[in-house]
Amino acid sequence: MKVAFLLLWFTLQVPAADFWQSKPFTAWSSREIGKLEHASPWAHRFLIALGLPCCGSSNSLVVTVSWQSARPLREALARERFGDQAAASPEAQAIIDEEPEFFQILVTVVPGTPFPTALRRVLESAVLTVRGRSPLHAVNFETGGDGGKTRILFLFPRQPLSLSDRSVTFSADFGLFTVKQKFRLRDMVYRGRLEL
Repeated sequence: MKVAFLLLWFTLQVPAADFWQSKPFTAWSSREIGKLEHASPWAHRFLIALGLPCCGSSNSLVVTVSWQSARPLREALARERFGDQAAASPEAQAIIDEEPEFFQILVTVVPGTPFPTALRRVLESAVLTVRGRSPLHAVNFETGGDGGKTRILFLFPRQPLSLSDRSVTFSADFGLFTVKQKFRLRDMVYRGRLEL
């Protein structure tokens, strides 16, 4: 009886493996993909309250910052686009296997927002910082939006990073608000590899 109780206690204390570690990407559900894209080591969502009315009646924004070039998010994108055919589709495999030339940080803002600051100035303010290293500045950006969302994809030159760097912080000044998000590198290991 005591042994059974101890085994049950131990089972309850050991957290279940995250689905992206325990399941192939072809088995991820739409809900799981949503979690990966908004609340995972590679993506963080938060609310920003503005000091003045913006975008109609709302004076707050939902912002998601995601490390879009990481393999788990590339797999999620392939799964979304190609569904059950993702494993067999050459186009899907190209998305997954071709590591992007740049670190890609995607900022998504809801509702879609006309920024008072020129996007070129936003680009100039966008940096990745690692303790003990010079800031890494964005070299370009891409914009888009649909369904009430504004998306800005920042491109940063790749540089070698390791778990000893501990964390990377993205920051950018959008005029009405500043976005700052820390990514913990030890949490971004995917199937034995640091994925950025």
